[in-house]
Amino acid sequence: MSSIRVRPLRLRAASTRWAFSLIELLVALAILGILVALLLPAVIQAREAARRMQCRSNLKQLGIAVHQYLETHGVFPAAALGGGNSSFSFNFTGYAALMPFLDAQAAYDRINFEVSRSCAFGCNHGWSRVENQEAFDTPLPIFVCPSNRRGAEVAFLFGPDADGVRWRSSHGAITDYLFNGGGFFWPNARRNESIGSRHLLGPSPLQGNTRAAQVEDGLGMTFLAGESWGGDGANQRWARGWGGSRVCERLDNGYTNPAGTLYRPAHYENFLHAAYTNTHIQTDGSAVVGGIVAVTVDFQGNPYPPNDCAYPTYSGSAARNFPNFHAGHGPTVQFVMADGSVQSLVDSIDLDVYVALSTIAGGETNHEF
Repeated sequence: MSSIRVRPLRLRAASTRWAFSLIELLVALAILGILVALLLPAVIQAREAARRMQCRSNLKQLGIAVHQYLETHGVFPAAALGGGNSSFSFNFTGYAALMPFLDAQAAYDRINFEVSRSCAFGCNHGWSRVENQEAFDTPLPIFVCPSNRRGAEVAFLFGPDADGVRWRSSHGAITDYLFNGGGFFWPNARRNESIGSRHLLGPSPLQGNTRAAQVEDGLGMTFLAGESWGGDGANQRWARGWGGSRVCERLDNGYTNPAGTLYRPAHYENFLHAAYTNTHIQTDGSAVVGGIVAVTVDFQGNPYPPNDCAYPTYSGSAARNFPNFHAGHGPTVQFVMADGSVQSLVDSIDLDVYVALSTIAGGETNHEF
């Protein structure tokens, strides 16, 4: 009888499968969301810190260019220059004079400083001439704070002028930095008889020719220029009233001041080359205004603090329509001083000190900030 061999039964191991349950997936997503929520603000802050440092670097380069100009010409550049046969004293901004010191010699060489043209909407200036359009539409990135915007030019459509010709500067290079116009209306400063009322101005006033020795308060204690942003942020903060009655508001629907002056829906932008403080009117009827200098005191003698309303609407006079210094870095504004150093000042700065820092010879040399 043959023997029967019995083979042991081998059980095949079942394959193991790993998978997330719905609850596990939700827990993982929740943890991921918490990590993103924790890390994203830090990333945003780091990026803004980098943009703020670039903004600071821009001001530093501007200070270097001004000192190269000072060494060459013996005076600080004026914030606004005359030129050509224009009867209006403001023609080109001082930034045009700085172009050779900002690696923009080619654009500078294309400017004809001896021309002007009389027409409507303020285009009696040389920067509105067709031969100057290319040069004056050339953006200079150094004048744009990356925290505020990406591009260095904006597009507006002006005209037609009195001769039926559309104003040719439909695109304009812009700046987020303005020269210091000082505290001209400040009632508390002493008068310096050696230079008259100029003691209340900054180192680069309109049509100025200030020597370094005339900055008696000290180059390191005097603003040269500072942040005064245009664009969307500034356009939400127009000043109605002055001093303690100042209220910030938009002008999307226009505004009529107590004197009866109608302000159309308006845009605030500082043109880099156009030394003109009155209103430009676009073909759609909206207004475009900007500053040549920024000030620390309004025309009634009230301090105009940093990061207050960006632009005043209380007067139709160009001499009173100067903006303040303002930015979007939180409660700080950055300045380049007359010695080329860069300082960040907080909104809570003592206003007497703040105004004193804007004058070249107000007699305040021991203030701290």
